[in-house]
Amino acid sequence: MQYLLTQEEHEKLTKRAEVFDFLNIDELQRVCTLAANHIPVKVEWKEHIEPWGCILDEETDPTYCDECPVDNVCPNKNKDYSD
Repeated sequence: MQYLLTQEEHEKLTKRAEVFDFLNIDELQRVCTLAANHIPVKVEWKEHIEPWGCILDEETDPTYCDECPVDNVCPNKNKDYSD
């Protein structure tokens, strides 16, 4: 199977791959969990702006990754999203 990518899409994928090669995945997960637990996000159905939390953290333990502010860089392979 072949994919046709724009130059911009190719550069994004390449940069992301370089970041994952460079970083220790465990350290990246630790930083992502900290960010998810501390970066406030606005969710339309919640009255207050507050951190979403991380599904890997037993203290915050949201059910889904839907509004996670670091979802696009988080290395967790078991992310779960609401329907």
